Amino acid sequence: MIALFLLGGFGFLLFLWWYVAYLTVVIICFGMGYYFWRDVTTDPKGGRFYTFDLKTRTRGKTFLILTTLTNLVFLIWYFGSNH
Repeated sequence: MIALFLLGGFGFLLFLWWYVAYLTVVIICFGMGYYFWRDVTTDPKGGRFYTFDLKTRTRGKTFLILTTLTNLVFLIWYFGSNH
């Protein structure tokens, strides 16, 4: 979970010029954040419940928001400074 937070928040620094690797990290971070936040499991009787506890779901939501915001800031900075 800590590694995902670091990649989500600072992954753009590691892969600044390697676009394929950057996009891979972004997709992984978005996917894992959404997974921890919204994953639902169905029990044998058909009841649906969240797979993770509230603390993990909150971290997943925070992670998804962190990844979104830091990447938006990076993209605005990157395209704003090159044009």
